[in-house]
Amino acid sequence: MRTLVLLVGLLICGQAQAASLRSMTTLHGPTVYLRDLFDDAGADRVLGPGPQPGGRIVVESAQLSAIARQYSVEWRSVSRADRAVLEWPGRPLRKEAAIAAVRLALTAAGASDDIDIDLSGFTPPLVPVEATPVAAVSQLEYDSNSGRFMADLTLTGEGMNPIDTRISGRVDEVVEAPVALARLLPETVLRADDVRIARVRTATLQNEVARSVDQIIGMQLRRPVAAGSRCASPT
Repeated sequence: MRTLVLLVGLLICGQAQAASLRSMTTLHGPTVYLRDLFDDAGADRVLGPGPQPGGRIVVESAQLSAIARQYSVEWRSVSRADRAVLEWPGRPLRKEAAIAAVRLALTAAGASDDIDIDLSGFTPPLVPVEATPVAAVSQLEYDSNSGRFMADLTLTGEGMNPIDTRISGRVDEVVEAPVALARLLPETVLRADDVRIARVRTATLQNEVARSVDQIIGMQLRRPVAAGSRCASPT
């Protein structure tokens, strides 16, 4: 009887120590650990790199069995359908973060502080949801005549591997000038509520431009002015 009780006890202990497969795991970093595949197994044992932010890795039954054998994990596959999915959630980098990094590099290269930066073809790289990446620009190629530029954008941060991507765009110098809030007809006498201050590309300017609303209030337009266009032709 004592022998039977002892055997039952050993079986219970063996079952308690057996690992359970984790069919779905959300990662919080670039490294996959043994614990990400099996519960109660190898908390600090590194298996290798995981997916990129926003990506996933699927570990099928045969590979799971091989890993279990290699690391002496008490787990056996019962079906070819056994699998583990490892996901690392990601989010697109904010475009404003890339523009801010480009602005720093451009001003260091001699561009004016008063510029608009167009990244219309920008495809934001995915970064970890929990990360706060720092963006930096290197290898800047800037043509001040055309305003075109190309550069390498590097993202670094705690809990993530560096991410490199090539970016390009255009720079326009701008000034602040009054523009029409709505379409204005010829002979309109300008009032304060007809205009607002906006950033205007200097390349579109041909004549001296008023820089404040006070400079044009009470003046009369010679030509119609479309909404959003600068009020530059008062008499």
